[in-house]
Amino acid sequence: MKKHLMVLSILAIIVSGGLLCFGCATETTKTSTLSVDVVYPFSEDYSQSFKNGIELAAREINDQGGILNQAIEVNYNDDGNNTNTAVEVATRIAENPGFPIVIGHRSTNDVLKVGSIYHQNNKLLFAPIIASSKLNLAQNPGAYLCAPSDDAMASELVGSMAAQGISRIAVVHSAGNTYGKDFIQKVEEHANAMGIEIVDAVSYLPNLDYFRYYVKKWDSMGAQAIVSACVGNDITALYEYLEKTGNTRPVFASYDIEVQAYTIPQSMKNLIQVTSYFNNTATAGAEAAFIQDYQQAYG
Repeated sequence: MKKHLMVLSILAIIVSGGLLCFGCATETTKTSTLSVDVVYPFSEDYSQSFKNGIELAAREINDQGGILNQAIEVNYNDDGNNTNTAVEVATRIAENPGFPIVIGHRSTNDVLKVGSIYHQNNKLLFAPIIASSKLNLAQNPGAYLCAPSDDAMASELVGSMAAQGISRIAVVHSAGNTYGKDFIQKVEEHANAMGIEIVDAVSYLPNLDYFRYYVKKWDSMGAQAIVSACVGNDITALYEYLEKTGNTRPVFASYDIEVQAYTIPQSMKNLIQVTSYFNNTATAGAEAAFIQDYQQAYG
C-alpha cells in the first residue's frame, strides 16, 4: 500500500482543480462522465497498488456525487516503463481533446521527456510518485510534482542523520538511473552544508564478493551509515549483500523503497530509516481514514 495511498487526495484535487481552473484553456465535452487519463506500467505486477489507489479515489469521489455532477471514468494507459512507449502514449493522449490534466508515468526520465508534449497541447501532467526538482525548472514545462521534491526529502534525511550524531556516510545508487543520481546529489549538497562527510559513493553492485570490498573500504574509512537511492532489483541485491556481510550500520533509504514490495531480510528491516511523505502508521486524521478505506477495499 505505502505511498500510493495518497492517490485519493491527489486525484480529487487534480480533477476538481482541472475543472475549475482549466476549462477555458481546452475544450472539454460536457457529458455525464468525466474521462481522466492515467498513465503507468499497468502491465507490471508492482502497479497494482497504484491502480488500487486510483480506483478507490474515483469510487469515493463518484459516491459523493462526482465532480460538478459528472462521474469520473478512468482511462488506464500502459507505458510499459519504457521511454519510447511513454512518448507514444503521451502524444496520443495530448492530441486527444478532452480533460486537460493527466495523471502518471512512473519514471523520472519519462516524465521529463513527455512534459513538453502535454504542455504543447495545453495539458498538464501531474506525476504522483516523481520527486525530481528538475520539474521545477523553466525548461521542463507541463509536468508538476505532487509530493515533496528530492531536495526537500534529502534535507530531511540529512537532518535526521545529523540529529543522530552521524558524521561519515557511504552512499549507494543505481547506475544510470536519473532519480537515484539526482537524489544522491541533493544528499551530497545537504551533507556538505551540515558537515557530514561522504567517504565513498558507489553505483555498481556486481556481486557479493565485490561488495565485500566496498564493506571493507567503508570500515576502514569509518562510515557510520549508508544512504541508498537504489531502485528495482538493486534494492533487493543491496539488502541481501548487507545481510550476508553482517552489516549493523543504519541505512537511510530514499522513498523508492516504498514503490513496490521488495524482498528485504528481516535483520535489515530494523536498520532501515525511510524518508517518506506518507505516514502509513497514522492512527488519526485523513491518512488514517484512507488507510482504513484502502484495507477494507483491498486487504
